[in-house]
Amino acid sequence: MISSAGGSAIALRVDHTVEDEVEALFQRVERERGRLDILVNCIAGEDPLMAQWCSFWETNLTNAEPALRQSLVSHIITAKHAAPYMIRNRSGLIVEVTENDVLSAGGNL
Repeated sequence: MISSAGGSAIALRVDHTVEDEVEALFQRVERERGRLDILVNCIAGEDPLMAQWCSFWETNLTNAEPALRQSLVSHIITAKHAAPYMIRNRSGLIVEVTENDVLSAGGNL
């Protein structure tokens, strides 16, 4: 769809909880494209770690730390490595997307 609209895209698997992988991703973007204009960070309740579908006060905390790393820390890692490219170009947009704002969201995080 991107190509047919005149753009270009590369499918690449990156674990956004692994800082070295994220850093390598943005180095590749810089090397191949010369700039980074937009970062959209999104996570929803599809991951089994976050698919508890209950109010936060009823949430089982067995996987709390890995779930927080995946749903929150991964965003910080990714934004941390994207921002310097945008700052250097004095232009850019970082968009953080969440699932919704109700107490019983699909992962609460």
